[in-house]
Amino acid sequence: MSMIITNLEGLKPRFSGHETFPLRHAWIPKALPLVKDNSSILFNPEHLMLSMGVGKNMARAVRHWLESARLVELRDKANHTVTEIADIIFHPEADPYIENAETIWLIHYLISTNIERNSLWIYLFNIYAKRNFSKSSLSESIYRWCEELSINKPSETTLNRDLTTLLGTYSTATLKREKDLQAVLSCPLKELNIFTHRVEYNEHIWKFRQLTFGEISEDLFAFCLMDFLEKNDLPQSVLFSDLISAPLSPARVFNFSENLLTKYLQKFGLRSDHPYTYNITAGSKQLFRSRKESFKSITLLKSIYEKQND
Repeated sequence: MSMIITNLEGLKPRFSGHETFPLRHAWIPKALPLVKDNSSILFNPEHLMLSMGVGKNMARAVRHWLESARLVELRDKANHTVTEIADIIFHPEADPYIENAETIWLIHYLISTNIERNSLWIYLFNIYAKRNFSKSSLSESIYRWCEELSINKPSETTLNRDLTTLLGTYSTATLKREKDLQAVLSCPLKELNIFTHRVEYNEHIWKFRQLTFGEISEDLFAFCLMDFLEKNDLPQSVLFSDLISAPLSPARVFNFSENLLTKYLQKFGLRSDHPYTYNITAGSKQLFRSRKESFKSITLLKSIYEKQND
């Protein structure tokens, strides 16, 4: 039986924390060693300010983005630990300075599937069903979503700041101030070109860009898919319809078309480093778990960055 969680169990509504600062290229390689040396540093903005040469609000943003991207996790109420994912990606012989596009796509996936930190990212990249949006139309849609889930709605000011930060994370289209442009240009996620932009009747419109096969590597897709299946307890079978539409699935986060997902699944089904096969029977497409042994998606991530070391 195909079983996929689609109701975002455990969602914690949050539309702030970044202090309106997009993630910056230098923050991760600077901050992770500091956390390893001092597990409480992210709880001490003043200390982080001195160690990284940033302001107080920016120091808070550093903590937000490290937690959002699942690079650090709480060990207790006053300490963090660097995650295994972060250790693999930012190992000195892997990609310590975020130079590979694969790492940037992975950071986008990790942020957009973190149900405890980034409600706007969760909504836009997992729930929102249209191809186009403006700030006003997206705001209205988010408020309806909050009402449907009976979660606290953000104030107009808070939501506007969150929207501005998200759009500034991926695009320079509407930024005019030099300091804002500098912030976005130093954000690795803008390199993904996730949105196209146009002005229509004096309103800014963003559109999800359709990806092509190969922009995301087969290896990275395999890790993200297995990460998604692992969160769903490695079900015996998964329908194609769930893989293309279920929240938190890589196809949903990366805005895959059905044809593009089919290409990736065909390649995925030929691999021997996971327990699934891809089957098409009587017109029905699905993943089927053909082996029962235990499996951890992190092994696929390790292999990606071990290949980069070769």
